[in-house]
Amino acid sequence: MKNVLIVSDAFLDGGLETRITEQVHHYHENGYKVFLAAGKIKPARTEIFDGILSINYAPCYHNGLFSTNELIIMRDSIIDFCLQNSIDFIECHPFWCALPAILAAEKTSLPISFTLHGIASANFISMDLLDIKILYYICFKYGIDKIYAVAEYLQELYSYLSTDISICRNGTIIKHNIGINTKKYSGRFAIASRLDAPKTILIQNFLSIIHDLPEVTSIDIYGDGNFKDTLQQFLKKNKMKKVTLKGWQEKLSDTFASEQYDAAFGMGRVILDIINAGITAGVLGYGGFAGFVNHDTLPAFMENNLTSWESLDNAQIKKLIHELSTHHQNKLSNKDIAPFDNQIIWENHIDSESKIVAKPKPVIRLLNELFEESRSINLYSDIPNIVTKHLNLDFDIPLQFLIQHIQEKTKLNNYNHQLQTDLSQITESGFWKTTAPIRKILNILHH
Repeated sequence: MKNVLIVSDAFLDGGLETRITEQVHHYHENGYKVFLAAGKIKPARTEIFDGILSINYAPCYHNGLFSTNELIIMRDSIIDFCLQNSIDFIECHPFWCALPAILAAEKTSLPISFTLHGIASANFISMDLLDIKILYYICFKYGIDKIYAVAEYLQELYSYLSTDISICRNGTIIKHNIGINTKKYSGRFAIASRLDAPKTILIQNFLSIIHDLPEVTSIDIYGDGNFKDTLQQFLKKNKMKKVTLKGWQEKLSDTFASEQYDAAFGMGRVILDIINAGITAGVLGYGGFAGFVNHDTLPAFMENNLTSWESLDNAQIKKLIHELSTHHQNKLSNKDIAPFDNQIIWENHIDSESKIVAKPKPVIRLLNELFEESRSINLYSDIPNIVTKHLNLDFDIPLQFLIQHIQEKTKLNNYNHQLQTDLSQITESGFWKTTAPIRKILNILHH
């Protein structure tokens, strides 16, 4: 296996792109050529690839009628690109790009993998069950040869999809002799995050707790996103003069180290950058601030991809900040963070993928034939009919659930209304609570 095609909805600035960039570096070191197929692309970041395919990954569907024209065009463009570049393996990342990629893999008999990056990576249960998600589920369950998860909680949550889900963590280039910065406490903090809806709200809530503490002298925020203006308005309205927006940074670890912050906060890959900088790392997760990373707390954070869905209360947060001002918290060693060593992660990943072979995919073959025969399909009837005809639903409880709810539209509409109500409370409840209905159903299916 020498030529790999990575398929992703987008390739812009973020943790996924940083992970893929590191992966490409190691692939090149092992003699691979790596190609990219994506929708939204930032040209400056694509120089690492040996070739680029731009795809429009968003299929059209309205009122249950799914137009296959765009999907077939995307599938065939991937097929042509694979043939032109002698692709040996297709690797997918979330979300909808998986549909044409899986169909293309079946037509070309190429092995294909998918990486679960977060709670929504394989989210087939949402407020719009009567949509393309049933097709997404079928393609995912019956069209993927290998599934990877970046942490244990995803491996467990989606284990009903496959008995073969391996951990492939996010990694970093671990610096030698990681140790806490021993400079005198100054009260300088940093936060790094993509500024989207849920994360910006988490940042605002956290700032409201710590901004006026005497132990805090300044807070620099690194990141960008479509909620940057919202955050700026929040800072102005609440007269948070200690806060400065620094924008997006390419090398966060170097920035954290050079600025000598007392602590920096974030989740996921940001935590690795903070640890590498030798300063105290605080997990500002999907539930809120969950604590500092140390020898005792790292295992739990690691199993959840260096985030958390729980938050400390205000009093606990203020206490930890005060304790930080009197003595440093980080007691991590190189041994503690050895599981995040880039070199080891990607050597194991390359070894794993070299052993994957394309399995027969009769259900995907039937879908390809259905799409080729019809300009549009009815998600309410055509897909359930083909599935119930060619699959033994006794062994696929999640698919039974999806089809049942397609057939019971009234029940589904009631469910959708409740879920919509829950999701509308995001500003008050945080990410974890808003996804509770999704997780509750998935956990029922899993157990």
